[in-house]
Amino acid sequence: MRNSKKIMSILITLMMVLSLLPMGVWADTDTTGAGQEQPAGTADKATVTPATASAVVVPVDNPEEPLENEPVGDDQPNDGPLYTITIKIDPAKGGTVEMDGTAMSNGDKVTTSAAITLTAKANKGYKFDKWEVVTASAIEVATGAAVDYKENGESLTVTKSAFDLIVTALFKKDSSSGSSSGSSSGGSSSSSEAEQFYDVPKDSYYHDAVYWALKKGITDGTSEHYFSPLISCTRAQVVTFLYRAAGCPKVSGDMPFTDVPANAYYHDAVLWAYQNGITDGTTPTTFRPEWAVTRAQVVTFLYRYDGETVDGVENPFSDVEEGEYYYQPVLWAVANKVTEGTSATTFTPERSCYRAEVVTMLCRHLGK
Repeated sequence: MRNSKKIMSILITLMMVLSLLPMGVWADTDTTGAGQEQPAGTADKATVTPATASAVVVPVDNPEEPLENEPVGDDQPNDGPLYTITIKIDPAKGGTVEMDGTAMSNGDKVTTSAAITLTAKANKGYKFDKWEVVTASAIEVATGAAVDYKENGESLTVTKSAFDLIVTALFKKDSSSGSSSGSSSGGSSSSSEAEQFYDVPKDSYYHDAVYWALKKGITDGTSEHYFSPLISCTRAQVVTFLYRAAGCPKVSGDMPFTDVPANAYYHDAVLWAYQNGITDGTTPTTFRPEWAVTRAQVVTFLYRYDGETVDGVENPFSDVEEGEYYYQPVLWAVANKVTEGTSATTFTPERSCYRAEVVTMLCRHLGK
């Protein structure tokens, strides 16, 4: 009996001790809520701690944007996007071009994302003149954010480019080399067709038009010996050509375009074109003189300058739709044999118009 009381006392004491302990110590089930359905929107949430203080989160709306504070070491590539350079050597064949010591041929293409250096080598009787850098669509470019290149005499180093380029090495006769050319034209200052422009071959479609324009004082080229036929013409140049063809009439009045300075070579030409209904500008207050002119704009300028309309002309071009501002001008150009299009069925109205094309259109219309 006494033992029974001792055992009972021990059991009561043990139960009192156990009652003071946390229930989770003895439980075999999770009482934290795991396994139960979580409130909507909470199960997928997590807090992420960056591994280092310089960790970067890529913006969701532009996952390909470069990481601004990503460390760049010497062992990490930092080349830009791929671009292609087409190498041209002018028709005068006054020299050659090398790339990093390797001889290049006319028309060779180089695709790279790294910097390349081109070196011009003049032939006997010639000397290097200059580099001409244009886009693949023949728009002249200057070094800047999109294209980074540096000229150093006969060398040209292209560091990067956001688009494909055409690079031409231009040479000219070396008058100090004596009579190596075998010409009796009187040296490099001759104005004869054989000597004036090195980049206008006699068998080119624009040869006669270029020299017609030269004789009429419409253009004198981009330099003494280069016409640059495959560079895109600017809007300022086209109205200047037309203005000169009209005899450079005197003008007066206010200039409506804020981007045409009073001292610009094309000021009077633009004002004349505006006053004669040849151009309305790109907006009521801007002319955009340095923009590349399109083929549609050129035929429109000519059409308005001519002042005539045509009827009953069939439209041969699938890319010239009725209702476009240049629809009637293109039909007028076809009827007057000013243009035959870029193919039998296309006119390519929005493509920039090359200098060779502009003087050819002018010659076909005004040189009759």
